[in-house]
Amino acid sequence: MLCGIVEALALRADCGPFPELESVFRTASYSYCRIRVVKALAKSGAGFAGGFARECLWDCESEIKRIAVVEVDLGCPGALDRIREIESDPSPSQFDESASAAKTRLQGTP
Repeated sequence: MLCGIVEALALRADCGPFPELESVFRTASYSYCRIRVVKALAKSGAGFAGGFARECLWDCESEIKRIAVVEVDLGCPGALDRIREIESDPSPSQFDESASAAKTRLQGTP
């Protein structure tokens, strides 16, 4: 049910920000719900690039990391270093697109 509510708010991201999404982000333990929340937060803007995206760079879910790599403000402390770590991870799974996203994001950065 919670995933459905998150998806509904994501459809109306232009009406956000939604503090409820931030609350779900902080408390959800169900990984598929967290992925939906991160997608909704990224869609709505609402300071995602300068806040939650940085935290998501360390998430265990590759989809969440990939979104964070694409969206994070590179001026956030530690963000650029973490993206470099993700890019150079010697053992990403075949389903992990975060390393590829990191390589793309780092192109042209000093």
